Amino acid sequence: MRTFDAVIGGETIALAVTFGASLKVADAVGDPLMISREAAKEAMFSQRGIEYEPKWSFSLSNVTQILWIGATAAGSKITFDEMGEKVLAGGLFEAKNEAGRYLGAIVSPGSEEVKPEKSDAEKS
Repeated sequence: MRTFDAVIGGETIALAVTFGASLKVADAVGDPLMISREAAKEAMFSQRGIEYEPKWSFSLSNVTQILWIGATAAGSKITFDEMGEKVLAGGLFEAKNEAGRYLGAIVSPGSEEVKPEKSDAEKS
């Protein structure tokens, strides 16, 4: 199982980067690909000074939900309320960044089973 190490409330917590976890995130808060796309569009427009109203926004509830789903899918016994306390202890903004990076790991390639072969130049 591929995992993503997130620092939440000063503690490193493994989050599962799996099909099952991504489906649970989709059911609970929204499709990970759509969320990642909206975050990327918002960042791009912001860099250009253009106002953009995303179709999806992070909140205390959905940040906690995303991180809790990932942690429990990785085998943690943490409760939703405990995760919420860690989110607030470390700061919502930092937890939002970790949730965004976790969603990025979900939608990005990186299977442990399929590794790209090195080119001849890389082998030398």
